[in-house]
Amino acid sequence: MKTKPKSIDDYLASLNAPERTALEALRKSIRAAAPQAAEGIRYSMPAFRLNGRMLVYFRAAKKHCSFFRVPSRWWLARKKSKAMTPAKARSGFPPKSRFRLLSCENS
Repeated sequence: MKTKPKSIDDYLASLNAPERTALEALRKSIRAAAPQAAEGIRYSMPAFRLNGRMLVYFRAAKKHCSFFRVPSRWWLARKKSKAMTPAKARSGFPPKSRFRLLSCENS
């Protein structure tokens, strides 16, 4: 990508078909899991913000797509004390793979 995208639509339009299809599906899953989240571009990547805080980012690379979650302050505090370690913050997947986002709901 040579020019900085101004929107997620601009970002996706600049990708090849496999990457675009995978990231459009990911975007749809994020919207379903967090319908109140605001879309935008941060660090030249598509990003979602919820309640004023960054939630997730995603991007396409040469041979894979990446999904980045932003650790909450709770996890960051635990990381400092080494009492608990957060799950890996980045997930990579091939563009043609199937994936599903899992959401946490109060029972």
